[in-house]
Amino acid sequence: MEYQAFICRITDCIQTILGDRYQVQCHPVCKNNGIVLDGLIVMSDEANISPTVYLNPYYEQFSMGRPMDEIIWEIFNLFKQAPQFGLLDLDQLTDFETVRESIAIKLINYEANRELLASIPHRKFLDLAIVYYFVLRNEILGNATVLIRNEHTQLWQTNEAALYRIGMKNTLSLGWEIRPMNTIIRDYLCEELNEYLKGRPEPVSVPPTPDHVQQLAEEILNEIYNKDDDGPLYVLSNHQRFFGASCILYKDKLNEFAQLKNSDLYILPSSIHEVIIIPKTMSPDYSSLCRMVKEINDTEVDACDRLSDCVYRFSLETGKLS
Repeated sequence: MEYQAFICRITDCIQTILGDRYQVQCHPVCKNNGIVLDGLIVMSDEANISPTVYLNPYYEQFSMGRPMDEIIWEIFNLFKQAPQFGLLDLDQLTDFETVRESIAIKLINYEANRELLASIPHRKFLDLAIVYYFVLRNEILGNATVLIRNEHTQLWQTNEAALYRIGMKNTLSLGWEIRPMNTIIRDYLCEELNEYLKGRPEPVSVPPTPDHVQQLAEEILNEIYNKDDDGPLYVLSNHQRFFGASCILYKDKLNEFAQLKNSDLYILPSSIHEVIIIPKTMSPDYSSLCRMVKEINDTEVDACDRLSDCVYRFSLETGKLS
């Protein structure tokens, strides 16, 4: 079955299951880096918001042999279980004073998003673009982010320079943190070990304490790295780990860390949500880092989350990022 026929089949089947009270539609949704996904939505006369289910990965599953009826019922259950239909207060979209406290910035790749950038306020930064979004708060949706477009600036009678000032201030209030990669792995190991121990079928005479789990995680980590120091890799992001690559815009924070390590810093764009920092004194050569970033982007990072194939350098002497 061809892809378009698959989309029509899914749409028709969900419409049949839900009945005439709802309108089931599939629309293309433009994501980061020029990625276009097909989003299935369900609307009703009593609501102006709906969850979106992207059909692209389901077609891949179907092509690999997953039965159509199984896919249809999974999608139906996603709509059924989602905190779904409701009314959105459109004043949140039209009143600048309502949204200004939630305006923030994120970084995206400039070249990969040229078409998108023509329709949104932005400014160039190295090979990246600074763009703006605000948080839409709703009891049904929870917190959703809305990319700010040229239509918003016209409606709000504002401009990119004002968005930049507001966004830089608000984004800093989201917090930032530089954590050793080993610490992140240790925390992950603790979570996984706790989940494993909770699900063990064998009775445990003495339930493990958090200290025991932490000790076991430390032992595993030491076996992997054979050392107790932080290692050369550090992860920079905000506290939410959401659009956290924007933290590289705060050069005073980078300068503090560079002074602490008494070294220039190499910055590897892990994704739009975080970057990896390596002190130059502890780093492989620059060309090796570039090859590593490119390989990881090609094989490990979701296409919508990719930031750049470039490696950046923060100079301790000049305080500049290049």
